[in-house]
Amino acid sequence: MQLEPVFVKPSDGWDICKSYVEEYDLAIQMILLQSITEDVSKETRDTVAQLIGYIFAVICRMIKNGHSTHARNMQKIIFDIVNLDTSDPKAFNKIHKKCDEFAAIR
Repeated sequence: MQLEPVFVKPSDGWDICKSYVEEYDLAIQMILLQSITEDVSKETRDTVAQLIGYIFAVICRMIKNGHSTHARNMQKIIFDIVNLDTSDPKAFNKIHKKCDEFAAIR
């Protein structure tokens, strides 16, 4: 997985951000399943950390292209991911909903 470095419209940034949020959700689900039967691998934990880093890179690109309001909203998504119990499906539904709401703002 590699961050697409070129985009200038907020919708491009939100599409990328939303895909990373979805991948993060999937990674958390894999960790929960894996932890039932074995220790969670370092590779899996690193993947989760990388996804947060990728979203941060999208935020930086949004700021660079003059979309600071969208960047602030993406930061709120990261704060929710870090602060909420993302193993709880209700918490992650809240994150997905907030992501969709922010992405709809033009």
